[in-house]
Amino acid sequence: MGFHHNTTIVTEGLSYCFDAADTNSVPLTATASGTHNITDISGTHPSGSTTTTAQLSGSGASSEGSYWLNFSADTMNIGDNPTFQPADSGKMYQTIEMWYRPISTKGTCCDRIFGRYHFQFFQISGTLYFMHGTVTDGSGVYQHPTTSVTAGQWHHVVGTREDDNGTDKFRSYLNNSRWLNQAYNSGDNLWNYFDQEYGMAASGHPSVDIAVARMYNRPFSANEVNQNFEAQRHRFGV
Repeated sequence: MGFHHNTTIVTEGLSYCFDAADTNSVPLTATASGTHNITDISGTHPSGSTTTTAQLSGSGASSEGSYWLNFSADTMNIGDNPTFQPADSGKMYQTIEMWYRPISTKGTCCDRIFGRYHFQFFQISGTLYFMHGTVTDGSGVYQHPTTSVTAGQWHHVVGTREDDNGTDKFRSYLNNSRWLNQAYNSGDNLWNYFDQEYGMAASGHPSVDIAVARMYNRPFSANEVNQNFEAQRHRFGV
């Protein structure tokens, strides 16, 4: 993989990785105005890139500094790729992860921070939502449990679906603390895992910084959440 600053994150099942502190992912020219090419450095399809007009901000050497893309009216459409799909053909398990900082918040629904429509994080005011959906009795159903977040601070967020001794549970973590542990339609397929595009910072979100965003085509354990959190927390003062 192309990481200059860290080699201890979980790589098994990694299907997409954006990291603003890695120049292989975000060119230094992203500090200028205009459209920038952002490269996936997961190693799965490293030639793939997306574009955004979000500006690179931060300081320090690229190997150790803290960098992020600031999204205001900007978006980044990651798209869809077969490698993003769960290793079990999408029936059960995926994971999304990000380091993000809400700068300003809005009181209306429901602009994405990161993910796809039926497996994503979005925020309303100071509340973070983990939206997840399944196909149940031939129809799509979903819910979006919540937790509180603080504007102006960095947060490490993970959402996953994991097999817990034969029961499929949606789980989510905020700064290495599990706040969601819910059996929801165990045994049903994830909804629209195979044809929904992933993206960051839907255009209606007023301002959010995103430094790291990853997707895994498998579930994450609590130990793996801890591993990724500890690997990069020093960058964000968490």
